[in-house]
Amino acid sequence: MREPLAHHVTMRLSTGRVLCCTAASRRRAARALYEQGEPHGLLSFRVADTHMHVLLACDRTAAGIFARLVETSLRARLSTPEPFEPARFTPVLDQSHLGSTFRYVMRQEKRHGTLADPFHDGSSLPDLIGARWLLAAPRSGVGVAPLGAATARKVAALLPRVRRVDLLAEVGVQGAGDVPSLDGLGDAAAAALGLDGIEGRGAARTLARGAAIHVAGAALSTVDLAHTLGISTRAVQQLRATPPHLGAIRAVAVQLRMRAVHRALPIEMAPLAPSP
Repeated sequence: MREPLAHHVTMRLSTGRVLCCTAASRRRAARALYEQGEPHGLLSFRVADTHMHVLLACDRTAAGIFARLVETSLRARLSTPEPFEPARFTPVLDQSHLGSTFRYVMRQEKRHGTLADPFHDGSSLPDLIGARWLLAAPRSGVGVAPLGAATARKVAALLPRVRRVDLLAEVGVQGAGDVPSLDGLGDAAAAALGLDGIEGRGAARTLARGAAIHVAGAALSTVDLAHTLGISTRAVQQLRATPPHLGAIRAVAVQLRMRAVHRALPIEMAPLAPSP
């Protein structure tokens, strides 16, 4: 039997309950999946409602090691008392199966008819379209390659037919364009850096606030930005004078465009409540 190109891993809690109930928990899960998955050939992941799917370009032994490590990490980060069920591993044997599995993982919400995660906080898609800049550690320097960079390179190498324009279409964003609205700027900045919020100290939170300020440009006054971001006017002025981080700025801009698309959805297509 030929060696598989990859393995599709499916994981769920033993109680079958929802794995991540908030945007913040999905962002924490995404960090754990990158930290444990990238050393094992991560290609894509998606946290659905009661389970998650992961595609890894590795052998069965490495996939099993990944599953054990990420289970431990997720139980700690999500404060989950119950254990996971034994993970399920499906070998991916050819290029066609690899492409279809990649799309299957990304489209879990469409498949299950859920709308809990419209901005893919619990997915690897934001990093593939430039909508997230996930610092390798929350307090690491901004010059370090972000989590997700290795995954993007591996996707480009093993799935050359996956195009950014097609991934943007998954969230309703059509090509490049100006930011249509600054509504939700604070949460867009938090999502862009994989944070639960932009308040407080740390390199990632400072980078998120600075990127939000640079995206807003002259559209918001110093006072309005201070109110919107929950910081002082002096902090706004200092961050405006800081050299812009282009990756973080692009991520915030794409997050804002995704939010504008989501607000335009018909009421029957929106979730019962906004994603926290």
